Amino acid sequence: MRTSFWMTVSSTIAHDRKHELTRPVPSAAFVDYWGPLLNLNQSFVEDIHTRSKKCGYDKFMSEAMVFPPKKALPAPPNANQTEDGCSIWNDVIDAATLTNPCFDVYDVATTCPLLWDVLGKP
Repeated sequence: MRTSFWMTVSSTIAHDRKHELTRPVPSAAFVDYWGPLLNLNQSFVEDIHTRSKKCGYDKFMSEAMVFPPKKALPAPPNANQTEDGCSIWNDVIDAATLTNPCFDVYDVATTCPLLWDVLGKP
């Protein structure tokens, strides 16, 4: 017996690596918004803000990320990712994972499950 495989355009997905360029831009805002749940120390948060300003991410957020848009969205700063210290997003994720090993960027409030035994004691 022969089985046919049908594929339509509606069932395809295309991945675009441009999100790698835009992840570091809102990192400082992400840390500010989710700060209490991330449980990061103050020196790390200050470092994130310093690097965000130095790399031009703060300026980009204040000028380009407005509604209605003033003009076409420009390329994000450090688009070629060659500046040292501008990979802020990876540092935030690494630090959040150190404070919460079950950290999930898509559900920031998630914590590790409580362990329990069959007798019902945690």
